Amino acid sequence: MNKKMQISNLKSHFAPKGQCCEGRVSKLTRGFGILETVLATGILIMVVAAAVYLGNMSVRNSTTANERTAAYNYAQEGTEIVRQIRDTNWLISPAPDYWYRLLCTQNTLYPNDVGQSQSFKRTFLGAPTYRYCLDAGSESLGIYTRYIYIDYVNVTDPALTSLCGGSLSPNCRKIRVRVEWPSRGKILSVETATFLTNWKPL
Repeated sequence: MNKKMQISNLKSHFAPKGQCCEGRVSKLTRGFGILETVLATGILIMVVAAAVYLGNMSVRNSTTANERTAAYNYAQEGTEIVRQIRDTNWLISPAPDYWYRLLCTQNTLYPNDVGQSQSFKRTFLGAPTYRYCLDAGSESLGIYTRYIYIDYVNVTDPALTSLCGGSLSPNCRKIRVRVEWPSRGKILSVETATFLTNWKPL
């Protein structure tokens, strides 16, 4: 009997690799494969989610940058409109102070002075004027809204004294142009400012 047991032990000891404990090894192998698959899937999902998020952020930033560029262009256009009206008024108006009288209506041949803290929009007049001027209100430009403000200048900066000539100078006006637009539930805006002067006072 002892010899039979010894022979059996020797056979199991020298059995080919893989035959001993085959069931347990198979179970361990299957379990490790499932865990590995779950981890790999989780990592893949996180990588894809991060890529999608970064892509969306890139598109949003690009869209906002394009919108802001267009808004600045409209603001610059507003400044140039006022500058052109200033030059035209200086050329065709009979009085030396008409260069800064930028507000006109259909019933007046020459523009009137403007009030402070009021926004204006570009308006084209028909006969007999046939010219652009500023009228009270705001101007819609697609998704954008443009506001033009013309402020009297209270000269407190010494650097502006030579430019404007003194406190509340008749030879200087501050032009502010504000452009607003809706973007993803928010109202964004840009604003520019410049000074216009009576470049050739009479």
